[in-house]
Amino acid sequence: MVPLRNPREHLSRHKIIIPLAPEHVYVQRDNIITPTMKLPLLCTLLLCALAPTSTFADPLPGLDKKNWVSYYAGYQGSGFEVGIDARGQVVFYFTPRKNDRINYAWPVEAEIRVERRDKGEEKWVKKKTSLEGFTTTEKIEFGQEKAEFIATATGDVKFKVMFEFDKNGINIQAEMANTPKDAEEADYRLILESAMPTLMATSSKYNERELKDKTRGDEVRLEFKKEKGERVRLYEVQETDKINTNLPKSITLKADKIGRKKLTWSMLDPKDPGALEIEFKSLTKRFLDGFNIRVILIDEKGTRLNKGIRLEYK
Repeated sequence: MVPLRNPREHLSRHKIIIPLAPEHVYVQRDNIITPTMKLPLLCTLLLCALAPTSTFADPLPGLDKKNWVSYYAGYQGSGFEVGIDARGQVVFYFTPRKNDRINYAWPVEAEIRVERRDKGEEKWVKKKTSLEGFTTTEKIEFGQEKAEFIATATGDVKFKVMFEFDKNGINIQAEMANTPKDAEEADYRLILESAMPTLMATSSKYNERELKDKTRGDEVRLEFKKEKGERVRLYEVQETDKINTNLPKSITLKADKIGRKKLTWSMLDPKDPGALEIEFKSLTKRFLDGFNIRVILIDEKGTRLNKGIRLEYK
């Protein structure tokens, strides 16, 4: 007797006889009728084989496209490629020439995460997002303009993330999908963070003349809600307190290392009460050392401060 290992394969080659009441399914092979497996188990296998998506928490499924199978979603825009990886994070590549990712080793990334703190405490703790805790509602095709999933963080805290792609960039939005079990004892908030890697090798001794020569014309443009915008040359030391006080609504990077176009992080809706925050990656407080852009989407009171951000390359 040969067991049914693949229902799709064997259903097409053998006659299946299902009695009215018994618990087994019988398969006729060469005029010999033999029991194979219990009916509930076969039904389960059939449902799993035919279901295109999952409503249960699972790893994110990959794309059916060469070189993109490790991504849940992928899109090719004008001079860039962007994907959603198995962690649910955005991975952004610059491609001045098609399929040539000039920042393959240092992609610009963005992630959504949950943070928690005990009520009355000041310290926030990042909650880990489970790689096995994603719920999807459809099979995503490469180049699809919209995608979404529900992720699960430690403590069974769920949040929904929505993406929208176009030829110039990506919009990222998120919201809480359930009420944490310990909401009466702890505060929760939803954070979006994007990381810009180092724009110059750390081996440099930061000689001012050398930096000016290597970053000539490279700059960051900060736009604020009320105050006048300002430009910062990459080699300059930036007054971080001033930036954090004004809270920019958009941050635009112009640098030879990312190609001819500019990369902009901006609030989806400038009228939202929130703003962007900048965190430098080194004590020198220079943009060329790399920086993080951080956005509080939903605060500890459950108030939505930002709908999301747009990452644009044009």
